[in-house]
Amino acid sequence: MQEIPNVSMASWLVTTASLQTGGLGVLQVELNTISASFAFMSSIVANLHDSSLNATKMRFYRRITGPSGTPRGIAGKPRAPGAAVGPHEGACTIWQATPNETNSVDQRWLEYTLWETHRVKVLCWSLHERAMAELHGIQRELWIDGAEVAVAYFRSAYTPTDYPSEFEWTGHKTVERWDKKGAASAAQLRRFMTEAESVVLEKSFTGLYGLEQTSPDLPRIKVLVETNPEGFVLKPQREGGGNNLDEVADAIKTWTPAELQAYILMDRIWPQEQPATNSELGVFGVALFDHGKAVFNEHAGHFLRTKLSSTNEGGVAAGFAVLSSPFLV
Repeated sequence: MQEIPNVSMASWLVTTASLQTGGLGVLQVELNTISASFAFMSSIVANLHDSSLNATKMRFYRRITGPSGTPRGIAGKPRAPGAAVGPHEGACTIWQATPNETNSVDQRWLEYTLWETHRVKVLCWSLHERAMAELHGIQRELWIDGAEVAVAYFRSAYTPTDYPSEFEWTGHKTVERWDKKGAASAAQLRRFMTEAESVVLEKSFTGLYGLEQTSPDLPRIKVLVETNPEGFVLKPQREGGGNNLDEVADAIKTWTPAELQAYILMDRIWPQEQPATNSELGVFGVALFDHGKAVFNEHAGHFLRTKLSSTNEGGVAAGFAVLSSPFLV
């Protein structure tokens, strides 16, 4: 059986970009397929807000379900990722963790839910430890510490500092050579959509521009930035919050071509402001595919991240934002 699991988190902002057309717009900030954090912590925050509202006896308050069930929504499917994707019963899931992980409380709850629901064991290994993993047989099964691995989930390994030596690269390459399916590129989604569906979907995308040295559009992009530097932000070609660069004009002028192509240029999203703050809604989704057929593909909860309007970054762990919960009126 060829099974491909997926856990993702799409972040959205209500934006004023389309006010000139007579209404608000909604733009996707990112689609997170690795390190989708705060599923558990958001449920705690939602429960806290629920208790506070009940304590004040809000007359018209109606609880919005979703956040409190997020951990079980992600890990509690009839066949969770890792529960039956390996050729042998009892295969485990390994999480790529960093030494002295600061977000372990959020991650542990998902680990416990996987075990309680499916008896799927989670091993948290660093890249250094993963270098001891081995590939077995013609099926290239991945084994580590005497256990077969069904799913490898990268909680880290997307920043240069995660690779202090060649030993860490060895661990990463071992997983890449493993005979499992990786995430497809976004462009491949077009194969599964009609042209009309693509047009509707792309309305939620903001502009993205590659800065590769070989790009014929690079001179035109540089002119755009010089003309309107506040309309863009530079984002690194990797995962992780707290790395956006807003001094775009200076970077375009002074960086080497090699430095520039490590980033992508993105149209700045101008969110609708509440008094002094704006919020970003993250929607979790879980899916499992078997030979191209969706076994399930469902919503699995959501969380809300709120920050000061004066802050350009949005990371919670990086200290720029806080977890919140939606209150519909």
